[in-house]
Amino acid sequence: MITKGGNGWQRRFHEGRHATTSCTRALFDATVRARVLAEAEGSGTRVEVLQGTEATGLLGDADRVTGVRVRARDAGRAERELPADLVVDASGRGSRAPKWLAELGAPAPREEVVDAGIGYCTQMFRPVEPLDMAMVVQPRPDLPRGAAWSPVEGGNWLLTLGGVRGQHPPTESSEVPGFVKSLGEPALYEHLLTCEPVSPPYGFRDTSNRRRHYHAPGGVPEGFLAVSDAACTFNPIYGQGMAVAALSGLALRGCLAEGACGPVSRPRRSAPWPGRATPPG
Repeated sequence: MITKGGNGWQRRFHEGRHATTSCTRALFDATVRARVLAEAEGSGTRVEVLQGTEATGLLGDADRVTGVRVRARDAGRAERELPADLVVDASGRGSRAPKWLAELGAPAPREEVVDAGIGYCTQMFRPVEPLDMAMVVQPRPDLPRGAAWSPVEGGNWLLTLGGVRGQHPPTESSEVPGFVKSLGEPALYEHLLTCEPVSPPYGFRDTSNRRRHYHAPGGVPEGFLAVSDAACTFNPIYGQGMAVAALSGLALRGCLAEGACGPVSRPRRSAPWPGRATPPG
């Protein structure tokens, strides 16, 4: 992989020392999901995995969350209630927990937002003659636009474009080559013209960094915990989301092992639980 910044092309990474797995998010998610389900099935765990099911609300009141309301995604759309001593929200950036907590009469957590106004789009291509390297063109002060060109499964390559306010990449296929040309890197532009688009460009604009202060004293009812992107969300370009999710899982495991996430005798809305998993930062 080679990267171009404000000072020109950087030294190419040595393939023998720097390994990168490049694939689509769909393949990555499907692989991880399959491994988790296989491990769960063979482990004798008492955890039940509900597939084709979505959460639609919380059970309980402003003092304690006592479960989750769920709905099947099949034709019947049947709903049912799942009682629980502890509900962990790991539903990501689109978490609806603040709304659900408000419906129980609990205060929604205070939100802290830092929005750089960055927008992205991605489009899949199939090259006639693939390059032998991935390419990254970084934004610079006089041109706050950038691009990444990387191989993925199936012989396809993924083009990711980015830009800040007023410089957002297009979501019309006919406008993508012009955006790439504006980056001032003819090698990528000329190569792109020889490639066949195999998908339309998909835009993404919800890139703000958002922290929900669930960890604040009295921030949530008993029996509820938010982790990873549901609690603290980062702009995807930072590459921190999966690391934060993993760290949240480790913190929660430690919390449960210590018994700190079970019933505790403490005054309502006082100090946070000891060992509670909190958002980073």
